[in-house]
Amino acid sequence: MLLLLILIHLRSRDSRASPLAHPVNARGFNNSCDDINDCRKLFDVVWGCLATIFTCTWMSVHPNVPPPSQSWLALFRRRLKMMVITITALEIVVGFAARKFFGGRLLSKEFGFSKTHGFFLGMGGFVPSAGSPVAMWEQLRDSTKLQQAIRQVDAAEIMDKSKGDALSKGVH
Repeated sequence: MLLLLILIHLRSRDSRASPLAHPVNARGFNNSCDDINDCRKLFDVVWGCLATIFTCTWMSVHPNVPPPSQSWLALFRRRLKMMVITITALEIVVGFAARKFFGGRLLSKEFGFSKTHGFFLGMGGFVPSAGSPVAMWEQLRDSTKLQQAIRQVDAAEIMDKSKGDALSKGVH
């Protein structure tokens, strides 16, 4: 599709604009707002802006993997808190992301994991049979069995677990 548009643009570069069939005034646009029902109101503009900000922020916030025992209400509150932080102080979220990025790289280098494994580990994604996520360096250093179990998980399988919620799936 993009190639077709580029070809059309290249073909028509030397051509001239076609004359309008009707005068510009005959299009029927009314620049005045005589009837308030046909005009956008302040509430409509503000509501559209807030809905856009909410949707974009909701889809851009990626919290850590929740613990298995956390309720949906606690998950919602956690994500809402991250949204408020994102809207009010974006620099903090950039700092969170940089910390996770460098932490994931460090984990992958120190323990010989792939970067995908390192990032997923930093998010609390690996949960052993004990039930609490692997969140401490000491847990990895002290257990070669845990390190081997993490290496056995395929990076493509981790990427497959990256799923959105109902809002992000509905927008896509």
